[in-house]
Amino acid sequence: MEHEVASFLDEQSQLYFWYRNIPHHGYYVQGWQKSKIYADFIFTLHDGDKSDYRKVFVLETKGLHLKNPNTDYKRSVFALCQ
Repeated sequence: MEHEVASFLDEQSQLYFWYRNIPHHGYYVQGWQKSKIYADFIFTLHDGDKSDYRKVFVLETKGLHLKNPNTDYKRSVFALCQ
């Protein structure tokens, strides 16, 4: 699934950059539970001027086979960040 997401990101014309986050070493979001959330991808877009970007997107992928109570926790943390 992550390969498909990376391929999709590569094809986007307004993409400034994307980064495959490194679990337990890269960027994380700290919610109200002890464990940190290491999202799978970080990316940002541009509107023609590649030196001007204002939003950074954090993307967590999760197949249905991995759905568990932690999934709802991550959704609530990312919903708060929006």
